[in-house]
Amino acid sequence: MNENAKSDPQSPETSPEIFERIRALAHQRWEDEGRPEGRAEQHWLTAEAIIKTQMEAAGTEKPEWLRPSPTPALAETEPTETAVKDLGDIRQRLQGRSVA
Repeated sequence: MNENAKSDPQSPETSPEIFERIRALAHQRWEDEGRPEGRAEQHWLTAEAIIKTQMEAAGTEKPEWLRPSPTPALAETEPTETAVKDLGDIRQRLQGRSVA
C-alpha cells in the first residue's frame, strides 16, 4: 500500500504522530474494505481528510501540508487600449487574406 501518496514522513511539517495516525487509519480502511488492490492512494487521502477534520474539530494546529493553500493571485491583464489595438491588428490581417 502506497502510504506516502500525499504526505511525506521526512517532511518537517509532518509529525511522526500525525503520520502514524493517518497510516493506521488508511490501513484499517483497507482492511475493512477487504484489502482491495489499487486503492491505496484513495485510502490514504480519505484517512488524511478524516484526521484533518478531527484536528479542526479539536482546534489542533495542523501541519503545513494539511492547511488549505492560499488563494492564487488574479492574473494580470493588459490595459484595454492594448487589447483593442491588438484586436484591430488581427482583424486587418484577416481581412487582407483572400477567401478561397
